[in-house]
Amino acid sequence: QRSKFTRLISYRRLSEPVDANGCSASQIDLNCEDLAGFDFGPVLVGACGQEHLWTLTNEGTTGTLTGTITLTGADAGEFEFTLGGGDFTLAAGASHTVGVRFCPDASGSKAATLSISSNDLDESQCNLSLSGIGRMPLAMIDGVNEPIYGDSCISGPSYIPADTQQPACTG
Repeated sequence: QRSKFTRLISYRRLSEPVDANGCSASQIDLNCEDLAGFDFGPVLVGACGQEHLWTLTNEGTTGTLTGTITLTGADAGEFEFTLGGGDFTLAAGASHTVGVRFCPDASGSKAATLSISSNDLDESQCNLSLSGIGRMPLAMIDGVNEPIYGDSCISGPSYIPADTQQPACTG
């Protein structure tokens, strides 16, 4: 009986890879093509943008999908998990929801990667690009609600972005 099992594993290795438990790629499957990165757009510095959700599903037939979900990259600290970060275990057909939001600490373009590593034999690593822009809040000058941008000269009460230099007024 043991030799039949060994032959079965050997046969599977010729046609399809198997993991240490003898599960083939069709038995454990995370489809990275179904997942896409996300641009959170502009978010005020010191605030958090709206949460974005992804659903991971073990599309395999019998095996258990295990892995870890992390945020990586130079600006990873400006993004945070709201749901489902860290280790996960999914039986065949089961799903796991991951939520992330963008919370910039400084102005400017920010980028990170949502990394999903797993025991899926043909897609063991999924990397989703995350981006967002940190914007400074508007600064109120003399209580008037009129935005001033670009080369506008502030000659009276106005709002200007706090991270924008005020043009010099002449004449």
